[in-house]
Amino acid sequence: MPVGPLTFRVVCGGFVTVFVNFMYKRVLVYRLSHVNTVKLCSLRLSFALVFLIATLLHRSGDVELNPGPPPMNGNTRQTRLQTNNRSLSVDNIDRTSARNEGSVQEPSLSDVMQLLSGMKQDMNQRFDTLSGHLDTLNDSVCGLRNEVTQLAREVEEMRNENEQLKAENRELTDKLTEVEKKLDDLEGRSKRNNLIFTGLQKQTQADYESWEDCEKLVQDLIHNQLKIPDDIQFDRVHRMRKDPKSPIIARFTNFKDKQRVLKQKRKLSETAEGSTIFIGEDFSKGVREVRKKLVPFLKNAKADPKNNARMVYDHLVINGKRFYYDPVSNGIKEKS
Repeated sequence: MPVGPLTFRVVCGGFVTVFVNFMYKRVLVYRLSHVNTVKLCSLRLSFALVFLIATLLHRSGDVELNPGPPPMNGNTRQTRLQTNNRSLSVDNIDRTSARNEGSVQEPSLSDVMQLLSGMKQDMNQRFDTLSGHLDTLNDSVCGLRNEVTQLAREVEEMRNENEQLKAENRELTDKLTEVEKKLDDLEGRSKRNNLIFTGLQKQTQADYESWEDCEKLVQDLIHNQLKIPDDIQFDRVHRMRKDPKSPIIARFTNFKDKQRVLKQKRKLSETAEGSTIFIGEDFSKGVREVRKKLVPFLKNAKADPKNNARMVYDHLVINGKRFYYDPVSNGIKEKS
């Protein structure tokens, strides 16, 4: 039960009165043995003043049990008390209703055990299902691992076969290059006795020109322009195409006769008629391509009057040194 301000004041007043009387008796006893009359009177007066001040303070209403917020009027205090009482009543009602509801819905031990048993069965089923899925997944992973292993073996075999094919391809390429060189050399040897005459034409154009006509043109050139009196034998003389203006290719029976004609071809430039005629060797396709690439280097070498440069077969001879075309650097290199 809360203590009001009036009750607090009454209790404090009675307590102070009792305390003062108690102290007075103790001091009186003590005085009989030690304290003189003057000191005892002053002590009595002090206690009397303390008792008077304390009684006046408690009875004036200025001291309360627990001073809290600033003082408020009676209406505000009454309203707060009513609010607190109402809150306490609502809390009591809620606790009572909650206790009643709990007493009605509280499950028994058998219900809890049954619920736990159902949950256990459900969890077992889920674990069994998960275990089945894991087994299936493991089987799939094992199958995939086997397939990957098999594929790795096949890839390794294919890699080995590829390396073997590359080696065989390199070997075949080297052999093919060697065969091409041999064929080119064989073709060059077969054309070793050939000379090509460009610019030789009959004075009277005919619809048909036989081999004998072509051979007579070459013989006349050799006797009249090159001044070679000997009778030179040919295996075959013919136009390279059916066009009467196309070059004539002549195959000499004797290689020395061919060399004599080549040495005397410089005399063609001495006459106006011979200046339009050109004599050259017959080379294979590979040699012709190399000679085309050597022409710019030959011109550069001849640009210097101090150089003695000429083209011989598939190489250049410059001041007595032989230079061959290098396809890697697209230049010429001196033969070591």
